[in-house]
Amino acid sequence: MTTNTSSGFFESDGLQIYYETFGQGKPLILVHGWGADLKQNWVDTGWVEVLQSVRQVIALDCRGHGKSDKPYDQKVYSYSVMAQDFIHLIDHLSISKADIFGYSMGAFIIVHLLGHNRDRLTSVIMDGIGNKTEEIKDLQFIADALLAKDPLQITNPLGQVYRSFVESNPNNDLEALAWSALQM
Repeated sequence: MTTNTSSGFFESDGLQIYYETFGQGKPLILVHGWGADLKQNWVDTGWVEVLQSVRQVIALDCRGHGKSDKPYDQKVYSYSVMAQDFIHLIDHLSISKADIFGYSMGAFIIVHLLGHNRDRLTSVIMDGIGNKTEEIKDLQFIADALLAKDPLQITNPLGQVYRSFVESNPNNDLEALAWSALQM
């Protein structure tokens, strides 16, 4: 059973970003995928339960997700801006360097960190990174589906799937995630 050691918020570029820590030992930071949050991506799937037996696991809710602030501004959702949330988190926790594990959107955030803040990383795991160039054309369909007033009016099958996925998490904000999708 997952036990929460601590949780809280830290400030990053004027936003309140939520995080939780589990277990003890060498820190491992988990960065979830788009449309999920730390609970859905890492706790509910069993990752935290397994990892906390050997590491201090620290997971954050990326901006626009979970319990973190959800601005309605497309420019605050770039990978470079969201990568700074990781830097602010480890600074907040007085960690000079950390291992990081990112899934999907989290993996793309790691790519930016590798190019710009490699000195703050000890090792990386990138999972579910996919082929974003193939998916770019679909982002407008996703954003339109999230912004639709009536989900029954969504005709694009991909939009329907993403709308259903996003609505499955009560912490999600459809408009914030629409802006986030457009920025990706």
